[in-house]
Amino acid sequence: MDLFCLPYAGGSSTIFSSWNRELDSHIHCVPIELSGRGRRFGDLLYANMEESVADVFNILTRDHELDSYAIFGHSMGGIIAYELAKKIEQNGLKRPEKVFVSATQPPIHNKSKKWSELPDDEFMECLTSLGGIDLELLNNKEFLDLYIPILKADFSMIENYRFNHKDRPINTDLVILSAADDPYIHREKLNDWATFTSKEAIFHEFEGNHFFVNEHSTEVIRLINQQLQNTKQNMHHLS
Repeated sequence: MDLFCLPYAGGSSTIFSSWNRELDSHIHCVPIELSGRGRRFGDLLYANMEESVADVFNILTRDHELDSYAIFGHSMGGIIAYELAKKIEQNGLKRPEKVFVSATQPPIHNKSKKWSELPDDEFMECLTSLGGIDLELLNNKEFLDLYIPILKADFSMIENYRFNHKDRPINTDLVILSAADDPYIHREKLNDWATFTSKEAIFHEFEGNHFFVNEHSTEVIRLINQQLQNTKQNMHHLS
């Protein structure tokens, strides 16, 4: 089974580089490199969410067999994962076994202040409040000149994203991962994820902040193994 993994804002595919060591042997992590970073640094950044979803959809349908697979996305990657699953269904392709959305608000418009429009210093202060950023990097001008445009483009994509309420819920189990001390997520709204699937919505809370996927990767992978082990057993029974 392939596990297609989508990173958070500013992230590259390398954040998932060690996952195969802890995933069960029947699960293969396939990190997806988004445009404008990592191996695709020379490519244009996305102008909006539709572009990112279309790009990832093309990668999956061009380079992979969508036979037995699941999708995982953290933060921005969680919205892409959900919209990707929706696009896959709308195109009549085989649905993923499960969709994991991690540190991700339900896909409704966030009316809070737009971080992407802040001056660079204020923008980085907001990001620092989420945790997960090496404070030494804030004094590295070369790094900031390179990284801030990527981050702002990603945040602009998130902030201008509009969910189409005419679309039906996806017909796939959703696994919703969150952290107890994540300042970016409104915990009282997380339960709304249940309305975005016609199947089961499974909630799991971890210790940590917005970047718990890095700090507690072993626990996250353990949950993925458990969820996809159930799928493996069902597939074996059907065969």
